[in-house]
Amino acid sequence: MEIADFKELKEKIEAAKVKKSRAEGSREESMNRLQKEFGCKSLEEAEKKLAVLQSEIDADEKKLEEMMVEIEACVDWSKL
Repeated sequence: MEIADFKELKEKIEAAKVKKSRAEGSREESMNRLQKEFGCKSLEEAEKKLAVLQSEIDADEKKLEEMMVEIEACVDWSKL
């Protein structure tokens, strides 16, 4: 290997270190946000919370659909 090859390799290593540092900072920020907004201390907790929230959304959507059917049945559409 030539000196230029070592310099290029060193630059690539430094760039990888910077990328790693940014990724770690981003991960830490995301974990702090999960803790602050949802009370989750780990990804596993966040996944469980997501499943619970999704179930709640599904139930609310079903209730909304049922209410819409009831409203439509009560409205006299011919007078509108």
